[in-house]
Amino acid sequence: MKIQVTCCDCLKGMKKLKNESVDMIISSPPYNRSIGGSWKLYQSYDDNLSIDEYLDWSLNLFKEFNRILKKDGVVCWNFNYSMYTVDLPYRLILKLQESGLKLYDTICWNKGTGVLHPTSRCLSRLWEFVWVFAKQDEYYINKRDKSIYKYFQGNFPTNLLNITIRTDGQYRNEIHHTATFPVKLPEVLIKLYTKEEATILDPFMGSGTTARACQNINRNCIGFDIESDYVEYTKKSLNQKNLLNDQVVLVIDEERENKIKELLTKYDGMIDRQGAIKMLEAKE
Repeated sequence: MKIQVTCCDCLKGMKKLKNESVDMIISSPPYNRSIGGSWKLYQSYDDNLSIDEYLDWSLNLFKEFNRILKKDGVVCWNFNYSMYTVDLPYRLILKLQESGLKLYDTICWNKGTGVLHPTSRCLSRLWEFVWVFAKQDEYYINKRDKSIYKYFQGNFPTNLLNITIRTDGQYRNEIHHTATFPVKLPEVLIKLYTKEEATILDPFMGSGTTARACQNINRNCIGFDIESDYVEYTKKSLNQKNLLNDQVVLVIDEERENKIKELLTKYDGMIDRQGAIKMLEAKE
């Protein structure tokens, strides 16, 4: 088992992966929830693209997924929406299929809890989408693993998955991230759609939930995240669980980080890390 976590934009990171080299891609991308609202979930990303920009950005991701995914592999894409983007999921699933990947299943993940929005006319959402995309009808699936049955409504693999998430502030501090799924979600889905020692990609690694799931069930993992703090936290949390150092490869683009630090120093107090990254990307 090997876990490689790289601090970079996932679109750039995936360019370095070989064709058909990944068994499964699983992630929860930025939902574009800041559009129309005031949320600020990320240091280096505003999460407020226009709808058309977000659809095009997502399609570019899936085109790369189609290239690096094995013929019998799957993409499990966890998605949700805000009161300002209620129709976005339905537009998105149509757009993503332009990549050549086909939507084969929709799983409803019942989180067991929701957030009250007293100023919204929308109801609180207790569940989120997990879309299952694949290249071909004969994608790999193992419905005989009884260790995952208890998490599904009906006590066997159905399209209703019951895994409760904690939403309290203490938990968010513990996992070093404001928006994450519980480790059992990737664990169950990875067991369902891959064999042991498969290679799993999470292009939005965040605080390393997918990496910890892979560690627990003997899968290789590749993870990307643009936030260096998350990458550092992932390495630390994995090693705290006695994972041998030579099994975790932490890759940080030192040249890029140095340029960001130079810009922050040059424009002391005038820009934040996100502003420095935007300036750097404009030069690139």
